[in-house]
Amino acid sequence: METRLQADEEELERVRNDLKGKTQVFSDQITQKQKQLEPWNEKINQKQSTIAVTQSELDILHQKRNAAQKSMEEFQAKIELIRESRKAKELEHKECRAEKIRLEKEVQKTEAQLDKISQQEANLRNILSGARQKADEARASLVASQNQGNVLAGLMRLKESGRVDGFHSRLGNLGTIDAKYDVAISTACPALDNLVVESVEVGQQCIEYLRKNNLGRANFICLDRLQRRDMSPIQTPEDVPRLFDLIKPRDPKFAPAFYNNLYDTLVAKDLTQANRIAYGARRWRVVTLDGQLIDTSGTMSGGGTRVIRGKMSSKQVAETTREVVTKLEADRDAQEKNFQACLDEKRALQQKLKELKERIPELDVTMSKIELEVQSGEKQIADAEKRIQELRYVLFGNYHLP
Repeated sequence: METRLQADEEELERVRNDLKGKTQVFSDQITQKQKQLEPWNEKINQKQSTIAVTQSELDILHQKRNAAQKSMEEFQAKIELIRESRKAKELEHKECRAEKIRLEKEVQKTEAQLDKISQQEANLRNILSGARQKADEARASLVASQNQGNVLAGLMRLKESGRVDGFHSRLGNLGTIDAKYDVAISTACPALDNLVVESVEVGQQCIEYLRKNNLGRANFICLDRLQRRDMSPIQTPEDVPRLFDLIKPRDPKFAPAFYNNLYDTLVAKDLTQANRIAYGARRWRVVTLDGQLIDTSGTMSGGGTRVIRGKMSSKQVAETTREVVTKLEADRDAQEKNFQACLDEKRALQQKLKELKERIPELDVTMSKIELEVQSGEKQIADAEKRIQELRYVLFGNYHLP
């Protein structure tokens, strides 16, 4: 068995040697061909290396192209967003301008209303002042009448019944004086509460009636017993007015009654002027607007907290009744309500005008801010479009990236 195996191995070796001899020629040819291919293999390797580098560069270019495309899309989206925002800002700006125009018209309208209400206020103030003055004068007249007690009321009834002819009224009711001089006349002429009659006989009739009916006592001025005096205007120091000249008697026949109680009493605006006038080369009886009185003897009276007023009205009025006073005071209260309503409306308009005028600058600031934002958006759009052009050149132009 072993001999046979050995013979087989020897046969196999012989066959190998025969084959080796036969293939040597081919091996030599292959070796020769490989030596001939070596320059080409080197060139192939160089080309493959070049292709690899080029592919790498191409991949980089593709990446940059994709990045450029993405950036361009982002910039385009940004431009669209800015343009949409600009439209909204322009609409807001337009609305602000329209609101400003509306507010300016509202300001003009409110100012016109305020002018009108101010004129109405002045008119209502005058009406209220007149109503207050009437009510105050009526109240003062009523108080004066009440202070006279039943005397004046009784004698007025006697006169109205026709049982006495020649009784007139209290002196203060028989003339008028500007309200400015109310305190001065009330202070300087205590006789304003005296009762005026035509004659001594009429006065005696009145006294008898008062005594008989137990109505009280009264002082009378008898017109027929008044001393005749020169009541002509005179030259006064510093041209101050004579109190008598300021009175408007209901009838000229009552002028002597006023003059015989006032004589040449002068009216000064204040105590300083009164002192200059009273103690000059000639002594004068002087009363101030606030009730300070300097007599010709040099004595001075006045001051304190109580001021005498209301003894003579600025208008001729009938004997005042409580009903008249009530009516006049009700009218005064109504006018005060009207005046207060006018003041409230004026304050409301003033507040409205203030708010409107404050709102307009706020709109100006808002519009300026919007304009700046729009300008900024325009610059951003310009920058983005410029960048898109650069990217488009990268994508489509002959542009080489390192």
